[in-house]
Amino acid sequence: MKNLRTIYTRKFHGENDFSLEHMRKIIELALESGYTFMTCREFMACDIAALPKRVFIMKHDLDAKPDTLWPLLQLETEMGVKPTVYVRVCAPDYNVMSLRVMPELVWWQNYGVEFGLHTNFVEYTKLAEVGQDINNTQLLRAEVQLLKNFLDIRGMSTHRDLNYAYNALPWLEEHWDDLKDVLDLDYQAYDPKLMDNTIYVNEGYSPHLCWRNITPEEAIATGKHIYMLTHPHWWWVTNPFESY
Repeated sequence: MKNLRTIYTRKFHGENDFSLEHMRKIIELALESGYTFMTCREFMACDIAALPKRVFIMKHDLDAKPDTLWPLLQLETEMGVKPTVYVRVCAPDYNVMSLRVMPELVWWQNYGVEFGLHTNFVEYTKLAEVGQDINNTQLLRAEVQLLKNFLDIRGMSTHRDLNYAYNALPWLEEHWDDLKDVLDLDYQAYDPKLMDNTIYVNEGYSPHLCWRNITPEEAIATGKHIYMLTHPHWWWVTNPFESY
């Protein structure tokens, strides 16, 4: 019988190969090209002029299937990469407080992984039937405080379950100056300092899973700072169906 891992690795090799082996090659190429990996928090804390010549920010939004995150973090930390991971509190896909999630997050934080809140708070407050009025700030404060009981949360990133549903980012940007003090946070992940000084790389459906605007390899070739977003549930070790 043929080895399935060999078959899938050969079959899916190319720019739309979302295997961990491909991630390894992306990181190796970045390191060989002189890139320094930083977390979002580290980048935001630096003056742009004081940054290393080439910075690579690795960002993961944990939308679903937490078990797909652990192999990715193992690969990255072994290669000296400190990623930033945003986790959900109000999510139907997983319970961040479960024994298979929170203890793992705490464990990985000890290895330099940065964690932040990933939230679709506007969708929640508009659509949830909770029997009482809950405003955006109340929900955000509750989400942040829960995570801060266990993790060193200093940043947050907005999430959308459906692209045609409510987008939380405009409200967040409008209220951020006051909100960051209320929440005791340092930054939000779409801050102009991050977006205006980097090449933004991300995967998504267009209409099938692909790199949306530019591949990591193309971004690395520019020599500019890179801000790369991935979603762990789309990445695989043996084959693309292993977590389904």
